[in-house]
Amino acid sequence: MMESFDLAVIGGGILGAACAREASLDGRSVVLLEAGDFAGATSGSSSKLVHGGLRYLEQFEWGLVRESVRERADLLRTANHLVQPLDFVLPLLPESRHGSLSTNWGLHLYDALAWPRGIRPHLPLSQSEIEALLPGIRPDGLRSGFRYTDAVMDDARLCLAVLSDARSLGCALRPRTRVEGLSMQPDGSWLLQVDRSRSASNVRARTVLLCLGPWTDAMLQRWGLQGEDPLLSPSRGDHLVYPDWGIRHAVLLPEPGSDRIFFVIPWKGQTLVGTTEDPWSPAEGTPLPRSVDRIQSWVERFFPGNPHRPFAAFSGVRPLAHAPGKSLQVASRRHRRQEIRPGLHALVGGKYTTFRAIAESCRPLWGSDSVSRSAGRLLPGAFESPEHRVETARVLETLRLPPESAARWLERYGCLAPTLEDSLREAGDCGLQGPGRIQGAEVLHAVRQEWATSLVDVVVRRTLDAWRPDRGRSFLPVIRTLAHSGSLPWNADAEESALEEWILPRSVPR
Repeated sequence: MMESFDLAVIGGGILGAACAREASLDGRSVVLLEAGDFAGATSGSSSKLVHGGLRYLEQFEWGLVRESVRERADLLRTANHLVQPLDFVLPLLPESRHGSLSTNWGLHLYDALAWPRGIRPHLPLSQSEIEALLPGIRPDGLRSGFRYTDAVMDDARLCLAVLSDARSLGCALRPRTRVEGLSMQPDGSWLLQVDRSRSASNVRARTVLLCLGPWTDAMLQRWGLQGEDPLLSPSRGDHLVYPDWGIRHAVLLPEPGSDRIFFVIPWKGQTLVGTTEDPWSPAEGTPLPRSVDRIQSWVERFFPGNPHRPFAAFSGVRPLAHAPGKSLQVASRRHRRQEIRPGLHALVGGKYTTFRAIAESCRPLWGSDSVSRSAGRLLPGAFESPEHRVETARVLETLRLPPESAARWLERYGCLAPTLEDSLREAGDCGLQGPGRIQGAEVLHAVRQEWATSLVDVVVRRTLDAWRPDRGRSFLPVIRTLAHSGSLPWNADAEESALEEWILPRSVPR
């Protein structure tokens, strides 16, 4: 059996999702194939920021910054349940590369490039104001600083929302479908040979777009399609997850002895501390022990006496376009389309924030020259207005959820939160009560509406409970109950083993 499409997208991260949606909006027949879980790698392991790229001003990437802040503004409206404004504090310390005047000038430029869709202008901060906003920060050498605003996101769920929109437009989505080979046919179309273990059909497409992120070069080599030079110079960003420090502002701090920065971000009730621009190789997964030690030493240096210890770690990879002779710190974050063969193209580089604009730039590949309809299009779950959010909250009250759970569902599912009512009822019918009933509803919804096929899929990328101190283990009794009742076709023991196997390399020794 063979399926034919106008466009086949390989890769189920944010760029693949965005391109599949864009082509579907243009009325093309589209299939997206992903070897693993959607947002299962780079797009679910980012630094969680939707930002203009303040540091890119140093490389005179003003066009990229302006595009980024424009897309940031779009996401704050079209994905307002998943993307929220976040204030950043930029302390000026002896280790800082720039003084007050140059930093202030850069922030004025950042504000100007965001006009007229900026969030709010930057402000100067005194030492006492910074200490009030960031309890525990090292006071010696702290002179002053600034506050400016970017945004924070739920990266995996944002990708899932784009995929849900693509599905509503008729896009065929094929998670856990590995493409084993690509071959050009006599008529110029491409045949995609897929792993048949999941009873998937081979695919024929007029155009193929590779959205494989940092694995682009490796997969081209596997398919015998690689060129002489690599397309990418990927960089790694390492992150530690701490219990909540109690700060409500993000912080950018200089990495001692280098041109890099590290950041502290309040995220989903935890505190995320990370860095950027370490070299990456495919053999590396979770942060190396030396990276964990280095980040912890920075925390001790800038927040002496901090009583919190990290409990989890992860690495995210940035698929930077190959730039011979340039360091990772100054390599451009711009994307480009690379023609591999006629009808076969690869997306190289780019940044998460600009995913919609990147997809829009690909429209010539499928012959679209009309105005794109993706800008300003609300993603599934987004609230149409503040009143819409209030109305949704009132509907949730009828489900008698605890206030904390209701707030979490509003943030996670947006205006679609009430659609979990049937799952909540089924979880109760299976014998689940209290928090277990709510978790049961979340599992059933993730499996039936969000392509989850395992407990790891659920707690890592759908509910984010794997990034809480209990690492998602509280779901195990729920899984056993749902499996025993027949509502979930999983083996509970196998799911527990898989979760522990996932947790072990991403844990930080106490």
